[in-house]
Amino acid sequence: MTKTKILNRFRPLDIAFLSYIAIQILLISLFTINKPGWYFFYMFYFAAAGIGLIFTLFPLPDAGMFWRGLRITYPLFLFLILYSAIGPLIFMIFDQPFDGHIVALEKAVFGVDPAFAVQPYMEVWINEIMSFGYISFFVVFPLTAVILLVKRKWMSLEVLTLSSSLVFYVNCLLFICYPTVGPSYYLSDYYYLPLVGPILTPLAANLIRLLDSYYIDIVGRAMPSLFCAISLVAVYILASEAKKLRFIVIPLFLLFCVASVYGRYHYVSGIIVGLAIGWLGLLISRKWQATFKVGENVSICAKSESELKTVGTKE
Repeated sequence: MTKTKILNRFRPLDIAFLSYIAIQILLISLFTINKPGWYFFYMFYFAAAGIGLIFTLFPLPDAGMFWRGLRITYPLFLFLILYSAIGPLIFMIFDQPFDGHIVALEKAVFGVDPAFAVQPYMEVWINEIMSFGYISFFVVFPLTAVILLVKRKWMSLEVLTLSSSLVFYVNCLLFICYPTVGPSYYLSDYYYLPLVGPILTPLAANLIRLLDSYYIDIVGRAMPSLFCAISLVAVYILASEAKKLRFIVIPLFLLFCVASVYGRYHYVSGIIVGLAIGWLGLLISRKWQATFKVGENVSICAKSESELKTVGTKE
């Protein structure tokens, strides 16, 4: 296999994935090399790079929904483990969270913390509705991937993977460069009413607790809102490909954004920055994927023409 053929197998989602892994390895080399357990992070990210290379070196299958789908969605399956790996690294550059800056900014803009301001109006049934909206993220995102896979919308599925990946990687790096612990931890003494509910409210809290279980004492990952950014990507693509669902997923998305503040998971500014990153990720990925697709089609045509000439010569 020639060097050119190998390079041609690197799709945008592969380049994005391996670039993120390389940046993490660089950060670990610069900031944790003398700290206990640094070699574990090296092993983890080099193993992740190996997984990415394995998928990259296999050509994109022309047929077979399962293998083709797996080839262009493998980064999505690694999100959870990569997200967990960020926990111990959040404070590798700065040893203190920057929540104070965000709280001061939002008080200057709003006059009060928005989640604190709604406490007099909190009711159990409102908590349940908001928790339902927050939990919807854990359904809408995988549902989008499944619908695109079943409908064999390969281009849209690859854009979903690339957009979500770019958003995920940028957010994870921002978690390290601008660490925060979130309003539910930083302002825990500020809230005088707990979030209570019979079913969905504890379920939402347990889901977040599960995600943050590796580094529960200092959870971080609150600025910007990763879930809002990825939700924007998923809802935009799903509403474009399954127009009948837009009247369901768009209200759910808006409810999710409100619930992220109401439930004290994120700051308002975190939601705004997350949405901006999500929209930017969509724009970049669609342009990048379209450019790659044009080059890929040209390459396929050139290969077919070359094969035809070879056959003609033999005859």
